[in-house]
Amino acid sequence: MARSIDGQLSRPDLIPLPSVQREILIKDEQVPGLYLRVSKGGARTWTLQKRFGERVTKMKIGDAERMSLMEARLRAIDLMRSIDAGDNPHTKLRAAKAWEMTVADLFERYYKGHVLPQAVSRPEHIYSMYQKHWTPLHNIIMGRLSTHDIQKWVNNLGASSGKATANRQLTNLRACIRWSLKMQIVALDGDPSAAVTRFEEIPREEYVKPGEEFGRLEAALDKRPGDATDAIRLLLFTGQRKSNVYAMKWSEIDWTSECWTVPAKKAKAHKSIRVALTARAIEVLKRREHLAATTDWVFPNEDTACGHVIDVTPIWNEIREEAKMEHITLHTLRHTFGSWLGMVNTNAFIMQRALGHNSSRTTERYTHFGVDRMRASVEEAQKMGTA
Repeated sequence: MARSIDGQLSRPDLIPLPSVQREILIKDEQVPGLYLRVSKGGARTWTLQKRFGERVTKMKIGDAERMSLMEARLRAIDLMRSIDAGDNPHTKLRAAKAWEMTVADLFERYYKGHVLPQAVSRPEHIYSMYQKHWTPLHNIIMGRLSTHDIQKWVNNLGASSGKATANRQLTNLRACIRWSLKMQIVALDGDPSAAVTRFEEIPREEYVKPGEEFGRLEAALDKRPGDATDAIRLLLFTGQRKSNVYAMKWSEIDWTSECWTVPAKKAKAHKSIRVALTARAIEVLKRREHLAATTDWVFPNEDTACGHVIDVTPIWNEIREEAKMEHITLHTLRHTFGSWLGMVNTNAFIMQRALGHNSSRTTERYTHFGVDRMRASVEEAQKMGTA
């Protein structure tokens, strides 16, 4: 039987656990039908009992650890008004439960309900970045997640991990929230991330300079032969993303046409990429071809769950330190590939295809290197105009 201890409802955590009964119900004196249920195990939840049709419906409307007495009363009143209007209370209840969902709860549903089934590119990277950077948001209830909370998180992330990282994680959070709104998993008054300001990013122009700087890099690579060094060489000589190079399979290589096809399921843009293998890239692959008899992977690693190399950063850090190129990251090798194409006046369309870009706008960052062709065209136009 329910007990009336209204004065205790404002502090559910102080209500003692039941000693004999399976549970106790403490009714609220202000909102008829609202109870605090205290189980023998210690769980404290707000429940509503209300007649719907021919029977009394019992509904859990919130966790007392997350929801205050005032919030429980407002939720109960809203539900009762819906019932009186003839609405199904369970529809409202689902929305109420969604309102209680934390950011961590929502991300797990997003990851399992969208990222994995839809084969979103690099799901393991998305999850690892979530674990690494989203901790300040994990326990925030979606119904209370504000634009201010997200902006503060983005600002702090920009200061600690860099502007680019902060922008990428904001993009991931927006995708998560908008998916949940589209799927009607949460009931929010709009997207709280919509008004958050991103950092302005200055395009990076770091790359390995031809000549002396590349010579230092190659000398450092030559001193450390092995799997990691070969993977680094292919990053530079193919211009492809790290995840694609690490997961390269022998079955993806066409020796006759000297081409490597990155399958659509591995490509960031979900479109297959045909990579023209240069003599330097072929040299690396030929050196490793004996592995094809025993493994599918070009860079196998029995110590990883996936069976192939997943990171060469430790070796790379040693190489770039010796080459006195601390400013060059592994991803910079991809920028180097694009920059070198721009320097020899490569057609923008070919550059886009070679780099596997989905948009020509991404490729435009490298076209400024091809100034010689532009200068020749301008000179020819001026000669015609001033003749």
